[in-house]
Amino acid sequence: MGKLIYTDGAKSMTIQDSWDFVDAQAASKTKDGELYSRVAAAFQAVNITAKAVSAMPFVILDSKGEIYDDSTAWKNRVGFMPNPRDTIRRICHSMIMTNMGYLRMGRNVANKPKNLNYNGPTSIEIITNPVTGELVKFNRIVNGVIIQTFTPDDPDLIRFWWLDEKTELLPSPDTEFKAIMSAAGILFYADYFTENLYKRGGVKATQ
Repeated sequence: MGKLIYTDGAKSMTIQDSWDFVDAQAASKTKDGELYSRVAAAFQAVNITAKAVSAMPFVILDSKGEIYDDSTAWKNRVGFMPNPRDTIRRICHSMIMTNMGYLRMGRNVANKPKNLNYNGPTSIEIITNPVTGELVKFNRIVNGVIIQTFTPDDPDLIRFWWLDEKTELLPSPDTEFKAIMSAAGILFYADYFTENLYKRGGVKATQ
């Protein structure tokens, strides 16, 4: 059997050559962030999961174990969580993408809790002891400047970390996002190949 060849009337290439061509072009221009925004299945996988988690019912109990506030009729009785569902959604989204999520408690001039703020994982710098590997502190960075520092047990910085069998202290580098992007790359390159084929006239393979 001879080689299968694609042609657009001006040039031709074998199937293997065409896939190599598409891969070289697409891979050089496409990064994970672009794949995430351009491959609908990847975008939906992350956002549907985060929305589903944020839609789960929850309650806050007082010291006596009685319901203080609940998600079905949220009154923000604690005073610092006006939109808890959005906070949960963003934390879930952050965990999928980076295995990290952070909430920072804002305080008023009287040092009373004011608002529980979501912080992007890239805004928190993790500092560890270079010898022991133990946590030393967290720096909150805005525009490249350290504006706040937290100790590992500071109650004003709530952290969510996903560890696995390879990690003892810090979040695992193996995220759900990486797995999603592996599949997204295949989908993107297949779509890229098909799109370019039809831009050239959609001529079928000939032998």
